Amino acid sequence: DMVMSMVEYAELTGKLPRWMLANRDPGYMSGDPAIMYIGEAWCRGLLDSSQQDRAWQAMLDTVAHRDHELALGYKPTRQPDNLFEAISGGPREAGTTLEYGQADFAFAAMAAQRGDMQVQNRRTELSLNYRNLFDASQGWIRPKDENGDWISPFQPEYGFGFQEGTSWQYSWLNQHDYAWLSENMALTQSAESRLDTFFGAPLNQAGLLWPAVQNQITLFGIEYLGNQYAPGNEHDLEAPYVYNYIGAPQKTQIAVHAATALYTDTPFGLPGNDDLGALSGWLVWSMLGIYPINPGLPNFVLGSAEFSQATLKRPAGDLHIQRDAEGYINAAQVNGVDLVSPSFVMPRASAELQLFGAPQASSRFTQPPPSISTHPIEAFGCASS
Repeated sequence: DMVMSMVEYAELTGKLPRWMLANRDPGYMSGDPAIMYIGEAWCRGLLDSSQQDRAWQAMLDTVAHRDHELALGYKPTRQPDNLFEAISGGPREAGTTLEYGQADFAFAAMAAQRGDMQVQNRRTELSLNYRNLFDASQGWIRPKDENGDWISPFQPEYGFGFQEGTSWQYSWLNQHDYAWLSENMALTQSAESRLDTFFGAPLNQAGLLWPAVQNQITLFGIEYLGNQYAPGNEHDLEAPYVYNYIGAPQKTQIAVHAATALYTDTPFGLPGNDDLGALSGWLVWSMLGIYPINPGLPNFVLGSAEFSQATLKRPAGDLHIQRDAEGYINAAQVNGVDLVSPSFVMPRASAELQLFGAPQASSRFTQPPPSISTHPIEAFGCASS
C-alpha cells in the first residue's frame, strides 16, 4: 500500500517523491530513494503484474527528470571560491552522484527481473558513475567541475561537494561494487588500512568510549572535519560492513558492536536524527546480526548478533536466527547450507539462519559478498520467484 501510494503520487505529479511530508514533497536531501523503496517490494514479490507496470512507469518518469544532470558521467561541482569555503562545504553534487547510483543499481536489478535488457544495461552503467569521481592518485571520491577538472583545494576531510559529510563518509557509498573500489583504492592505500583509520580506537580494542566522542564532535553527524566515523547520520551507516568485502569480517563485528553501544535509554539514546526511523532501523538489523547492504535488494551481509536467537515474523514465512555461541561469527548456514561468504540472499519463505561463534577472530568464509564487477546482477537477489 505504501509503495503504491508513492506510485500514485508519481502518476499525479510526474515523478516519485524524494521526501514526503504530509501531502507535499519538499524534496529534502538528494538522490532517488523512492526507487529503492519500490525495490524493497518488487524484489520480494509483493507487487502483482499491474502494480509492477505502474511502478515501472513511475521509475522511468522519475529518472527522466534527472538523467540530463549526469551527461558528464557525474554531477559537476563548481570550484570553491576560497579555502574556507572548501573546508566548510557548500554544494553537494558529488554526494548526489553516488546517491543516484544507488537508485540506478536497484532499478537495474528490477529491469533484469523484468527482462528489459536495455534499461538494465543503462541503469547499471549509470550506477558506476562513482568511478568517474574516483581520484586514482589519492584513492578518494573527489568532486569534479563541468570542465572535468578536480575541485581544488581538496582534502578528504573537506565537505565541499558533499551533503553533511566529506569524502571520508561518502567514499563508501557504492555498496554494489566494493570489489572495484577496494582494488583501486589499494593503489594508494589499502581499504582495510583506511577503514582502520576511519574507525580509529574501537578497532584497537579501546572500549566503547571513543565512538561516543567521535559522534559528539561531529555534532551528532551534521558537521564533519576530520577522518572519524560517526553513526549519527545515514551516509556511512554501511561503512562498518565494508570489512566483509576485504577479508576481515571480524573487524565488521567489532565496529558494529561499538556503534550499537551508542544507543542507550538516556536523553542521548539516539546518536543523531532518527530521520523517519533510519537510525533505529540500522540498530535493529545490526543487533540481529544481519544488514541489508544493497538498498532495495534482499542481499544481506553478516555482522555482530546481540541475541542467541531471534525470529522475524513475516507473512510468507518466518526467519529464525540462531547464534550457537558468543564471540566472533566465523561461519554461517542458511537452511543447513554453508555460506561461502559473509552474505546471503534473504529467503522469502520460512528459513533458518545459523550463526557459529568462536572466541578468537577467524573465518571459514572463502569468498567476499557480491560486487557487480565480479558477479552477475542476479546474485543480489531480485528474483521473480
